[in-house]
Amino acid sequence: MFQILKNEGLPGLAIYLKDRLGVRARLLIIAFLIIFPAALALFYIKAYGVNVSTQDDLTFVPLFDKLYTGHLSFGDLFAQWNEHRIFFPRLAMLGLGVLTHHNTVVECYFSLFLLCLIGCVLFISHIRAFGTAVMALASFIPITWLIFNLGQADNLLWGFQIQFFVLILFFLLAIYLLATSRSLSWRFVLSAASGVVCTFSMGNGLLVWPIGLILILWIRQSQPRELQRSYLKMCCIWCLIGIIAVVAYFIGYHDPSHYSAMQYFIQHPWYSLQYFLAALGSLTYTPTSQIAAVGTGLLLFFLYAYTGVTIVRQTKARPYTILSLSLILFTLLSFVLMTVSRSFWGVTDAVASRHATITILGIVGLYMALISFKTKHVNVKPFLLGFFTSLIILGIVLSSYNGIKQEGPLCRNYGNLAAYVLSTYGLHPYD
Repeated sequence: MFQILKNEGLPGLAIYLKDRLGVRARLLIIAFLIIFPAALALFYIKAYGVNVSTQDDLTFVPLFDKLYTGHLSFGDLFAQWNEHRIFFPRLAMLGLGVLTHHNTVVECYFSLFLLCLIGCVLFISHIRAFGTAVMALASFIPITWLIFNLGQADNLLWGFQIQFFVLILFFLLAIYLLATSRSLSWRFVLSAASGVVCTFSMGNGLLVWPIGLILILWIRQSQPRELQRSYLKMCCIWCLIGIIAVVAYFIGYHDPSHYSAMQYFIQHPWYSLQYFLAALGSLTYTPTSQIAAVGTGLLLFFLYAYTGVTIVRQTKARPYTILSLSLILFTLLSFVLMTVSRSFWGVTDAVASRHATITILGIVGLYMALISFKTKHVNVKPFLLGFFTSLIILGIVLSSYNGIKQEGPLCRNYGNLAAYVLSTYGLHPYD
Protein backbone atom coordinates (compact mmCIF):
# COMPACT_ATOMS: atom_id res chain seq x y z
CA MET A 1 0.00 0.00 0.00
CA PHE A 2 2.79 2.43 0.91
CA GLN A 3 4.63 1.53 -2.27
CA ILE A 4 1.50 2.33 -4.32
CA LEU A 5 1.14 5.64 -2.51
CA LYS A 6 4.78 6.45 -3.21
CA ASN A 7 4.67 5.51 -6.90
CA GLU A 8 1.14 6.47 -7.97
CA GLY A 9 0.00 8.97 -5.36
CA LEU A 10 -3.51 9.35 -3.94
CA PRO A 11 -5.35 8.38 -7.17
CA GLY A 12 -3.52 5.07 -7.29
CA LEU A 13 -4.22 4.45 -3.62
CA ALA A 14 -7.93 5.22 -4.15
CA ILE A 15 -8.13 2.67 -6.99
CA TYR A 16 -6.27 0.12 -4.87
CA LEU A 17 -8.64 0.55 -1.93
CA LYS A 18 -11.66 0.42 -4.24
CA ASP A 19 -10.48 -2.91 -5.65
CA ARG A 20 -9.55 -4.37 -2.27
CA LEU A 21 -12.48 -3.23 -0.12
CA GLY A 22 -15.98 -4.54 -0.53
CA VAL A 23 -19.00 -2.25 -0.75
CA ARG A 24 -19.93 -2.90 2.89
CA ALA A 25 -16.45 -2.05 4.13
CA ARG A 26 -16.42 1.17 2.12
CA LEU A 27 -19.85 2.13 3.47
CA LEU A 28 -18.65 1.51 7.04
CA ILE A 29 -15.61 3.73 6.48
CA ILE A 30 -17.77 6.48 4.99
CA ALA A 31 -20.28 6.20 7.85
CA PHE A 32 -17.44 6.49 10.36
CA LEU A 33 -16.02 9.57 8.63
CA ILE A 34 -19.48 11.18 8.59
CA ILE A 35 -20.30 10.43 12.25
CA PHE A 36 -16.85 10.96 13.78
CA PRO A 37 -16.90 14.82 13.67
CA ALA A 38 -20.12 14.85 15.76
CA ALA A 39 -18.53 12.49 18.28
CA LEU A 40 -15.43 14.69 18.36
CA ALA A 41 -17.59 17.76 19.09
CA LEU A 42 -19.30 15.81 21.88
CA PHE A 43 -15.97 15.02 23.55
CA TYR A 44 -14.87 18.62 22.95
CA ILE A 45 -17.82 19.93 24.97
CA LYS A 46 -17.20 17.32 27.67
CA ALA A 47 -13.52 18.30 27.89
CA TYR A 48 -13.86 22.09 27.86
CA GLY A 49 -17.44 22.91 28.90
CA VAL A 50 -17.94 24.46 32.35
CA ASN A 51 -21.26 24.75 34.15
CA VAL A 52 -21.23 28.42 35.09
CA SER A 53 -23.42 31.43 34.31
CA THR A 54 -21.45 34.44 33.10
CA GLN A 55 -21.97 37.57 31.03
CA ASP A 56 -25.25 37.30 29.06
CA ASP A 57 -26.27 34.14 30.93
CA LEU A 58 -26.94 36.35 33.93
CA THR A 59 -29.77 38.08 32.05
CA PHE A 60 -31.79 34.91 32.70
CA VAL A 61 -31.70 35.39 36.47
CA PRO A 62 -34.64 37.87 36.49
CA LEU A 63 -36.44 35.76 33.88
CA PHE A 64 -36.27 32.66 36.07
CA ASP A 65 -37.39 34.75 39.04
CA LYS A 66 -40.43 35.96 37.08
CA LEU A 67 -41.11 32.46 35.78
CA TYR A 68 -41.18 30.91 39.25
CA THR A 69 -43.28 33.74 40.70
CA GLY A 70 -45.74 33.65 37.82
CA HIS A 71 -44.90 37.11 36.47
CA LEU A 72 -43.13 36.14 33.24
CA SER A 73 -44.73 37.97 30.31
CA PHE A 74 -44.57 37.84 26.53
CA GLY A 75 -42.75 41.19 26.62
CA ASP A 76 -39.96 39.65 28.73
CA LEU A 77 -39.41 36.94 26.12
CA PHE A 78 -39.75 39.32 23.17
CA ALA A 79 -37.43 41.97 24.66
CA GLN A 80 -34.55 43.13 22.47
CA TRP A 81 -31.06 41.80 23.16
CA ASN A 82 -28.45 43.98 21.43
CA GLU A 83 -29.67 44.05 17.80
CA HIS A 84 -31.57 40.79 18.13
CA ARG A 85 -34.95 39.38 19.10
CA ILE A 86 -34.08 36.00 20.61
CA PHE A 87 -37.64 34.95 21.49
CA PHE A 88 -37.36 31.27 20.53
CA PRO A 89 -33.81 30.71 21.90
CA ARG A 90 -35.03 32.27 25.17
CA LEU A 91 -37.89 29.77 25.30
CA ALA A 92 -35.45 26.90 24.70
CA MET A 93 -32.99 28.10 27.34
CA LEU A 94 -35.74 28.72 29.92
CA GLY A 95 -37.13 25.24 29.31
CA LEU A 96 -33.71 23.65 29.66
CA GLY A 97 -33.03 25.80 32.74
CA VAL A 98 -36.16 24.57 34.48
CA LEU A 99 -35.27 20.94 33.75
CA THR A 100 -31.56 21.20 34.69
CA HIS A 101 -31.41 24.09 37.20
CA HIS A 102 -29.77 26.19 34.48
CA ASN A 103 -26.91 23.81 33.75
CA THR A 104 -25.09 25.66 30.97
CA VAL A 105 -23.21 22.54 29.80
CA VAL A 106 -26.58 20.92 29.03
CA GLU A 107 -27.28 23.96 26.83
CA CYS A 108 -24.04 23.18 24.99
CA TYR A 109 -25.16 19.60 24.40
CA PHE A 110 -28.49 20.94 23.15
CA SER A 111 -26.57 23.13 20.68
CA LEU A 112 -24.81 19.97 19.49
CA PHE A 113 -28.20 18.28 19.10
CA LEU A 114 -29.34 21.19 16.92
CA LEU A 115 -26.16 20.81 14.86
CA CYS A 116 -27.04 17.13 14.34
CA LEU A 117 -30.49 18.18 13.07
CA ILE A 118 -28.80 20.66 10.72
CA GLY A 119 -26.61 17.83 9.44
CA CYS A 120 -29.69 15.63 8.94
CA VAL A 121 -31.44 18.29 6.84
CA LEU A 122 -28.37 18.66 4.64
CA PHE A 123 -27.90 14.87 4.40
CA ILE A 124 -31.51 14.30 3.32
CA SER A 125 -31.13 17.00 0.69
CA HIS A 126 -27.83 15.46 -0.44
CA ILE A 127 -29.08 11.89 -0.91
CA ARG A 128 -32.23 13.11 -2.66
CA ALA A 129 -30.03 14.93 -5.13
CA PHE A 130 -27.29 12.30 -5.63
CA GLY A 131 -28.66 9.00 -4.32
CA THR A 132 -27.00 6.55 -1.94
CA ALA A 133 -24.17 5.23 -4.08
CA VAL A 134 -20.78 4.96 -2.39
CA MET A 135 -19.26 7.97 -4.17
CA ALA A 136 -22.37 10.06 -3.53
CA LEU A 137 -22.20 9.34 0.21
CA ALA A 138 -18.45 9.96 0.24
CA SER A 139 -18.98 13.42 -1.22
CA PHE A 140 -20.96 14.35 1.92
CA ILE A 141 -17.93 13.84 4.20
CA PRO A 142 -16.51 17.40 3.83
CA ILE A 143 -19.93 18.84 4.74
CA THR A 144 -20.14 17.01 8.05
CA TRP A 145 -16.56 17.96 8.97
CA LEU A 146 -17.45 21.58 8.32
CA ILE A 147 -20.71 21.51 10.27
CA PHE A 148 -19.10 20.14 13.44
CA ASN A 149 -15.92 22.17 13.06
CA LEU A 150 -14.23 22.92 16.39
CA GLY A 151 -13.25 26.38 15.18
CA GLN A 152 -16.68 27.59 16.35
CA ALA A 153 -15.55 27.15 19.97
CA ASP A 154 -17.51 30.04 21.46
CA ASN A 155 -20.79 28.70 20.11
CA LEU A 156 -20.07 25.11 21.14
CA LEU A 157 -18.85 25.91 24.65
CA TRP A 158 -21.19 28.74 25.63
CA GLY A 159 -24.80 27.68 26.09
CA PHE A 160 -26.14 31.16 25.44
CA GLN A 161 -25.10 30.78 21.80
CA ILE A 162 -27.94 28.32 21.16
CA GLN A 163 -29.40 31.16 19.12
CA PHE A 164 -26.88 30.59 16.28
CA PHE A 165 -27.97 26.99 15.80
CA VAL A 166 -31.69 27.73 16.12
CA LEU A 167 -31.22 30.41 13.47
CA ILE A 168 -29.41 28.11 11.03
CA LEU A 169 -31.67 25.09 11.56
CA PHE A 170 -34.86 27.00 10.85
CA PHE A 171 -33.30 28.93 7.98
CA LEU A 172 -32.43 25.61 6.35
CA LEU A 173 -35.90 24.22 7.02
CA ALA A 174 -37.55 27.35 5.62
CA ILE A 175 -35.53 27.24 2.39
CA TYR A 176 -35.65 23.47 1.91
CA LEU A 177 -39.43 23.32 2.42
CA LEU A 178 -39.86 26.33 0.15
CA ALA A 179 -37.72 24.74 -2.55
CA THR A 180 -39.73 21.50 -2.47
CA SER A 181 -43.13 23.22 -2.40
CA ARG A 182 -45.03 23.57 -5.69
CA SER A 183 -48.19 25.16 -4.32
CA LEU A 184 -49.75 26.57 -1.15
CA SER A 185 -49.34 23.19 0.54
CA TRP A 186 -48.36 22.15 4.05
CA ARG A 187 -44.71 22.47 3.00
CA PHE A 188 -45.19 26.14 2.22
CA VAL A 189 -46.99 26.71 5.53
CA LEU A 190 -44.17 25.01 7.46
CA SER A 191 -41.63 26.99 5.44
CA ALA A 192 -43.25 30.29 6.44
CA ALA A 193 -43.48 29.13 10.08
CA SER A 194 -39.79 28.21 10.03
CA GLY A 195 -39.04 31.67 8.61
CA VAL A 196 -40.83 33.25 11.59
CA VAL A 197 -38.79 31.16 14.05
CA CYS A 198 -35.63 32.11 12.15
CA THR A 199 -36.53 35.82 12.31
CA PHE A 200 -37.06 35.81 16.05
CA SER A 201 -33.88 33.89 16.84
CA MET A 202 -31.24 36.42 15.66
CA GLY A 203 -31.19 39.69 13.76
CA ASN A 204 -29.86 38.24 10.52
CA GLY A 205 -32.81 35.86 10.53
CA LEU A 206 -34.62 38.73 8.81
CA LEU A 207 -32.68 37.75 5.68
CA VAL A 208 -34.84 34.64 5.23
CA TRP A 209 -37.60 36.78 3.67
CA PRO A 210 -35.68 38.52 0.83
CA ILE A 211 -33.68 35.35 0.13
CA GLY A 212 -36.87 33.30 0.02
CA LEU A 213 -38.46 35.83 -2.35
CA ILE A 214 -35.47 35.67 -4.70
CA LEU A 215 -35.64 31.88 -4.74
CA ILE A 216 -39.40 31.78 -5.43
CA LEU A 217 -38.92 34.10 -8.41
CA TRP A 218 -36.00 32.00 -9.67
CA ILE A 219 -38.01 28.79 -9.41
CA ARG A 220 -41.05 30.41 -11.06
CA GLN A 221 -39.25 31.35 -14.27
CA SER A 222 -38.38 27.71 -15.02
CA GLN A 223 -41.89 26.37 -14.39
CA PRO A 224 -44.62 25.63 -16.97
CA ARG A 225 -47.12 28.44 -17.49
CA GLU A 226 -49.87 26.59 -15.61
CA LEU A 227 -47.71 26.50 -12.44
CA GLN A 228 -46.44 30.08 -12.64
CA ARG A 229 -49.72 31.47 -11.26
CA SER A 230 -49.34 29.23 -8.20
CA TYR A 231 -45.82 30.55 -7.61
CA LEU A 232 -47.10 34.11 -7.95
CA LYS A 233 -49.57 33.43 -5.13
CA MET A 234 -46.76 31.92 -3.06
CA CYS A 235 -44.68 35.03 -3.73
CA CYS A 236 -47.46 37.38 -2.56
CA ILE A 237 -48.20 35.41 0.61
CA TRP A 238 -44.48 35.05 1.39
CA CYS A 239 -44.05 38.83 1.08
CA LEU A 240 -47.10 39.49 3.27
CA ILE A 241 -45.90 37.19 6.06
CA GLY A 242 -42.39 38.63 5.76
CA ILE A 243 -43.65 42.22 6.05
CA ILE A 244 -45.70 41.34 9.14
CA ALA A 245 -42.68 39.61 10.73
CA VAL A 246 -40.35 42.54 9.98
CA VAL A 247 -42.83 45.12 11.32
CA ALA A 248 -43.31 43.05 14.49
CA TYR A 249 -39.52 42.75 14.86
CA PHE A 250 -39.05 46.53 14.90
CA ILE A 251 -41.89 47.37 17.30
CA GLY A 252 -40.19 49.19 20.18
CA TYR A 253 -36.77 48.66 18.61
CA HIS A 254 -33.91 50.93 19.68
CA ASP A 255 -30.34 51.25 18.45
CA PRO A 256 -28.18 49.48 21.06
CA SER A 257 -24.84 50.85 19.88
CA HIS A 258 -23.06 53.71 21.59
CA TYR A 259 -21.07 54.52 18.47
CA SER A 260 -22.16 55.52 15.01
CA ALA A 261 -21.31 52.29 13.20
CA MET A 262 -22.52 53.60 9.86
CA GLN A 263 -20.28 56.64 10.25
CA TYR A 264 -17.21 54.42 10.74
CA PHE A 265 -18.23 52.22 7.80
CA ILE A 266 -18.44 55.25 5.48
CA GLN A 267 -15.30 56.97 6.76
CA HIS A 268 -13.07 53.86 6.77
CA PRO A 269 -14.03 51.77 3.72
CA TRP A 270 -10.64 50.02 3.52
CA TYR A 271 -10.78 48.74 7.11
CA SER A 272 -14.43 47.78 6.64
CA LEU A 273 -13.48 45.78 3.53
CA GLN A 274 -10.76 43.99 5.50
CA TYR A 275 -13.30 43.19 8.20
CA PHE A 276 -15.71 41.69 5.64
CA LEU A 277 -13.04 39.58 3.93
CA ALA A 278 -11.56 38.39 7.23
CA ALA A 279 -15.01 37.23 8.37
CA LEU A 280 -15.46 35.28 5.10
CA GLY A 281 -12.05 33.61 5.44
CA SER A 282 -11.84 33.23 9.22
CA LEU A 283 -11.30 29.43 9.06
CA THR A 284 -7.70 30.00 7.98
CA TYR A 285 -7.07 32.59 10.70
CA THR A 286 -4.08 32.01 12.96
CA PRO A 287 -3.18 34.11 16.03
CA THR A 288 0.13 35.07 14.41
CA SER A 289 -1.35 36.26 11.11
CA GLN A 290 -4.67 37.88 10.23
CA ILE A 291 -3.69 38.46 6.61
CA ALA A 292 -4.32 34.77 5.83
CA ALA A 293 -7.98 35.18 6.75
CA VAL A 294 -8.28 38.31 4.58
CA GLY A 295 -6.63 36.58 1.62
CA THR A 296 -8.82 33.50 1.98
CA GLY A 297 -11.89 35.73 2.23
CA LEU A 298 -10.97 37.46 -1.04
CA LEU A 299 -10.50 34.11 -2.76
CA LEU A 300 -13.81 32.81 -1.40
CA PHE A 301 -15.64 35.94 -2.51
CA PHE A 302 -14.57 35.39 -6.13
CA LEU A 303 -15.52 31.71 -5.87
CA TYR A 304 -18.93 32.67 -4.48
CA ALA A 305 -19.50 35.12 -7.32
CA TYR A 306 -18.34 32.76 -10.10
CA THR A 307 -20.22 29.74 -8.80
CA GLY A 308 -23.42 31.65 -8.07
CA VAL A 309 -23.54 33.24 -11.53
CA THR A 310 -22.71 29.91 -13.22
CA ILE A 311 -25.48 28.06 -11.41
CA VAL A 312 -28.14 30.70 -12.08
CA ARG A 313 -27.24 30.88 -15.78
CA GLN A 314 -26.66 27.19 -16.54
CA THR A 315 -28.62 25.15 -14.01
CA LYS A 316 -32.33 24.63 -13.45
CA ALA A 317 -33.70 25.58 -10.03
CA ARG A 318 -33.58 22.30 -8.13
CA PRO A 319 -33.91 21.88 -4.34
CA TYR A 320 -30.20 21.12 -3.86
CA THR A 321 -28.92 24.05 -5.90
CA ILE A 322 -31.56 26.31 -4.33
CA LEU A 323 -30.33 25.33 -0.87
CA SER A 324 -26.68 25.84 -1.81
CA LEU A 325 -27.31 29.30 -3.26
CA SER A 326 -29.40 30.31 -0.25
CA LEU A 327 -26.51 29.41 2.10
CA ILE A 328 -24.12 31.51 0.03
CA LEU A 329 -26.51 34.48 -0.04
CA PHE A 330 -27.20 34.18 3.67
CA THR A 331 -23.50 34.21 4.55
CA LEU A 332 -22.61 37.11 2.25
CA LEU A 333 -25.54 39.27 3.37
CA SER A 334 -24.99 38.40 7.04
CA PHE A 335 -21.41 39.59 6.84
CA VAL A 336 -22.44 42.72 4.95
CA LEU A 337 -24.79 43.56 7.83
CA MET A 338 -22.12 42.66 10.36
CA THR A 339 -19.55 44.82 8.57
CA VAL A 340 -21.86 47.83 8.59
CA SER A 341 -22.70 47.42 12.28
CA ARG A 342 -19.48 46.05 13.79
CA SER A 343 -16.47 46.86 11.58
CA PHE A 344 -15.28 49.53 14.04
CA TRP A 345 -14.30 46.65 16.36
CA GLY A 346 -11.54 45.67 13.92
CA VAL A 347 -10.44 42.47 12.19
CA THR A 348 -9.97 40.71 15.54
CA ASP A 349 -13.74 40.76 15.99
CA ALA A 350 -14.33 39.50 12.44
CA VAL A 351 -12.33 36.32 13.05
CA ALA A 352 -13.86 35.61 16.47
CA SER A 353 -14.92 31.99 16.75
CA ARG A 354 -18.57 32.91 17.39
CA HIS A 355 -18.77 34.15 13.77
CA ALA A 356 -17.22 30.95 12.37
CA THR A 357 -20.62 29.24 12.32
CA ILE A 358 -21.84 31.68 9.65
CA THR A 359 -18.53 31.41 7.76
CA ILE A 360 -18.89 27.62 7.70
CA LEU A 361 -22.44 27.90 6.37
CA GLY A 362 -21.23 29.78 3.28
CA ILE A 363 -18.42 27.29 2.65
CA VAL A 364 -20.90 24.40 2.90
CA GLY A 365 -23.12 26.18 0.37
CA LEU A 366 -20.20 26.74 -1.99
CA TYR A 367 -19.11 23.11 -1.78
CA MET A 368 -22.68 21.96 -2.45
CA ALA A 369 -22.87 24.29 -5.43
CA LEU A 370 -19.58 23.07 -6.89
CA ILE A 371 -20.53 19.38 -6.76
CA SER A 372 -23.92 20.07 -8.36
CA PHE A 373 -23.33 22.59 -11.12
CA LYS A 374 -22.55 21.72 -14.72
CA THR A 375 -20.21 23.57 -17.03
CA LYS A 376 -19.34 23.34 -20.72
CA HIS A 377 -15.64 23.36 -19.88
CA VAL A 378 -14.76 19.78 -18.92
CA ASN A 379 -11.69 20.59 -16.82
CA VAL A 380 -13.12 23.55 -14.87
CA LYS A 381 -15.32 21.67 -12.40
CA PRO A 382 -12.71 19.03 -11.36
CA PHE A 383 -10.09 21.75 -10.93
CA LEU A 384 -12.38 23.98 -8.84
CA LEU A 385 -13.64 21.08 -6.77
CA GLY A 386 -10.14 19.73 -6.13
CA PHE A 387 -8.77 23.16 -5.29
CA PHE A 388 -11.70 24.03 -3.02
CA THR A 389 -11.60 20.65 -1.25
CA SER A 390 -7.94 21.27 -0.49
CA LEU A 391 -8.87 24.68 0.88
CA ILE A 392 -11.58 23.08 3.03
CA ILE A 393 -9.10 20.57 4.46
CA LEU A 394 -6.66 23.38 5.27
CA GLY A 395 -9.41 25.41 6.93
CA ILE A 396 -10.64 22.44 8.97
CA VAL A 397 -7.13 21.60 10.17
CA LEU A 398 -6.22 25.20 11.11
CA SER A 399 -9.54 26.05 12.76
CA SER A 400 -9.76 22.73 14.64
CA TYR A 401 -6.19 23.11 15.87
CA ASN A 402 -6.99 26.64 17.04
CA GLY A 403 -10.17 25.38 18.71
CA ILE A 404 -8.35 22.61 20.58
CA LYS A 405 -5.11 24.41 21.47
CA GLN A 406 -6.34 27.99 21.96
CA GLU A 407 -10.09 28.57 22.22
CA GLY A 408 -11.05 25.43 24.16
CA PRO A 409 -8.56 25.85 27.03
CA LEU A 410 -9.28 29.60 27.10
CA CYS A 411 -13.03 28.99 27.49
CA ARG A 412 -12.46 26.34 30.16
CA ASN A 413 -10.03 28.50 32.15
CA TYR A 414 -12.37 31.47 31.97
CA GLY A 415 -15.29 29.30 33.08
CA ASN A 416 -13.35 27.81 35.98
CA LEU A 417 -12.25 31.27 37.11
CA ALA A 418 -15.80 32.59 36.91
CA ALA A 419 -17.08 29.58 38.84
CA TYR A 420 -14.47 30.15 41.56
CA VAL A 421 -15.33 33.83 41.86
CA LEU A 422 -19.06 33.09 42.10
CA SER A 423 -18.59 30.28 44.62
CA THR A 424 -16.35 32.39 46.88
CA TYR A 425 -18.31 35.61 46.53
CA GLY A 426 -18.50 37.34 49.90
CA LEU A 427 -15.61 35.40 51.41
CA HIS A 428 -12.89 37.71 50.14
CA PRO A 429 -12.79 41.49 49.87
CA TYR A 430 -12.96 42.81 46.30
CA ASP A 431 -12.29 46.33 45.13
